[in-house]
Amino acid sequence: MTTYSGNLKSGLLQITVHNAKKLRKADIFGKGDPYVIVKVNKERVYTSTIKHGTDSPRYEESVHCILLDISESKLSFEVYDKDLIGGDDIVGCAFVNLSKKSSIENAPLMLSLPTRNDCGSLWVSVAFSPMEIIKPPQPTLKRHPHPI
Repeated sequence: MTTYSGNLKSGLLQITVHNAKKLRKADIFGKGDPYVIVKVNKERVYTSTIKHGTDSPRYEESVHCILLDISESKLSFEVYDKDLIGGDDIVGCAFVNLSKKSSIENAPLMLSLPTRNDCGSLWVSVAFSPMEIIKPPQPTLKRHPHPI
């Protein structure tokens, strides 16, 4: 996968969640069961597997999605702790602004999760391959001159 270097704003985005370190404990008892939700422009595009009983999970999971305009796109990474009873607890979240070229060079990025105090860190990488996206033409209805 190449990195973004041209004027094309549309293309294929590859997002990889590598691992997290020293995640904040969200439960009173035991260790956490963390997972990551990845969103592009507030739309969920991926949910990682749940890693049971750890505060430093290793994922190495990737997702690909098509972007129509990278200059107006923002990534969010939300880390949750899975609960058997009640709702899952948010551990922290971090954002990546895709309009910054340094964010999409496929080098690992360390993201701090500053939701409450020090919540740990998340390691991700993002790569963008520019390509022209051709939208299919909209169908046009032709009316028959005489009713059938």
